[in-house]
Amino acid sequence: MLKALLVLFLALARGEGPNLCSVTGYVSDEGRDSIPGATVSIRSAFSGDVQSTKTDESGMYKLTGLRQGRYSAFATAEGYSSLWVFNVLLHPAEETRLDFVLCRSRRGQESSALLNNDGRVR
Repeated sequence: MLKALLVLFLALARGEGPNLCSVTGYVSDEGRDSIPGATVSIRSAFSGDVQSTKTDESGMYKLTGLRQGRYSAFATAEGYSSLWVFNVLLHPAEETRLDFVLCRSRRGQESSALLNNDGRVR
């Protein structure tokens, strides 16, 4: 019993509670090469709270401890256009997969792409 409570406490402290959500994915360029060090952020439509992380050396990221609800997410990396995804729905105790493919930006130009969660351009 004590061991089970300790495991639950540690899971909650890491943002992996039974009613919390997580988002994981891969950030790559058009050639599907990973983009290490890209910033991935997610913003709650309800509270406006933002949580961010960086991709690892293989282009993977994970955001944990998120509450159920509607979010917008975006990925940015130096030398690439930003990509925003809207209407991302998170459900309790589920891990949502959200991959980003960023396009190289032209020198001196910054641009963004806006997508709905179903992949349609906004």
